[in-house]
Amino acid sequence: MRRSTSRRSTTASRTEPGRAAGRGVEVYLLPAVVGGGRGDVEEVLAVGRALARRRHRVLIYRSRPLAVLEDPSFDRTGIRQVRRLAPRAGRAVTISSQFGVTAADGRDEPLGRPGPWALERAEIGRAYGPGCVLHVSLEEFARGRPSAELAEERWRESGTTARARRSGRNGAKARAEAAEFRRLFRKFRDLDRPDLLAIFPTLRPSRRFAEEFPETVQAGPVWPEPLRRRAAPARRGPLHVLWYASPSTSERLAPRLLAGLRGSEHRVVLRVRSSRPMILASTPRVRIVLPPARSSEGWRREWARTDLAIVTGTRSLLEAIEWGVPFLYFNGVIGRGRSARRHRPEKILALLALLRSSAVPSWVRRDLADFSRLRAVEPVVRRWLDEPRVLGPEVRRAIRRRFRPPFADAGALVAEVIERFGTSDGTAADLVRAVRRESRRPVSKV
Repeated sequence: MRRSTSRRSTTASRTEPGRAAGRGVEVYLLPAVVGGGRGDVEEVLAVGRALARRRHRVLIYRSRPLAVLEDPSFDRTGIRQVRRLAPRAGRAVTISSQFGVTAADGRDEPLGRPGPWALERAEIGRAYGPGCVLHVSLEEFARGRPSAELAEERWRESGTTARARRSGRNGAKARAEAAEFRRLFRKFRDLDRPDLLAIFPTLRPSRRFAEEFPETVQAGPVWPEPLRRRAAPARRGPLHVLWYASPSTSERLAPRLLAGLRGSEHRVVLRVRSSRPMILASTPRVRIVLPPARSSEGWRREWARTDLAIVTGTRSLLEAIEWGVPFLYFNGVIGRGRSARRHRPEKILALLALLRSSAVPSWVRRDLADFSRLRAVEPVVRRWLDEPRVLGPEVRRAIRRRFRPPFADAGALVAEVIERFGTSDGTAADLVRAVRRESRRPVSKV
């Protein structure tokens, strides 16, 4: 068993509870790796950089070591890291990724370990006083799905056939599993906390999810900052392909991807960004480049000259959409042959559903679906080198049709909420209730 609270650090804030001076609001970022990738950290920092450009005071308060804070490749422009609390405003907002995992208190039970930011979050609460700290949680992208679907997803990934899943979907066992999933989902995301604004970024909102979890707020993505791209000049040089090879099954994609590139009439430079060792050999028509670790600005320059991206996860998918780069999506597969199935397909499924309502040719949707399943890889790659498709404008328009302003953009939503909190006389819980109500109003058809 683990203790329900953590002892304060010896370097904790000396500010007395409730003694923060002045009006306004200060922003504290609580970045942490949740799923093993960099996207959780980058999303929190992206919101922080945008708030700093709006002249908010954006801080990372940490009195103890944390590996991610030592990583120089993350862009912290406008963000100050401090070791002591020195409040200059009457209110504060914390921004974390998945608050229930990274910033909630511990519990005296299995899996009850406190989050890596629980201590700092508690100290911030004591420094500013009751009702004066609003917690914003950026939850996992595209995971705002009903409990029954999320519970069934485990059976799909384990290899249970679609027919077997359909036959048991309305049985007592399935209902019990969905109820247990609902209970644990609410618990481990700390949704009963009244001062927590749990934002679930997605491409398209789910009415059933909103009804099942009224404590949540659905919004569009946290978009990357704009990329200054020069118009592609007419050139005779090779095409540039950027591959984020992070899934564990990337080695299964590699030979088929390379075969597609070699079968093209174009010469290609393939830049591979991967944390795992991969044996890739260049040929006269396809040159393989394994770039060294670079700053975030260095990777942005890579994107600026990319003709086709192979993306995975959330951030690289959103970067391709926002920056107008043609892309194919692959997040890994489980199983082989006829039993092969996509790993965590909610992002590509949400994208395909969004594109069905847009003026996007059926072949584009079919190619995206096939590539994500590791099917028809070679012809899809050749086709996208010859006839690349930029999907950003269609995706942005489709998202705006499904959300009320400012809910189409999670970053803009956070900025507006902070402005309201800094000028309000109500408590954090009052504002959370108001934002939840506003998120459920119907979208205007005008």
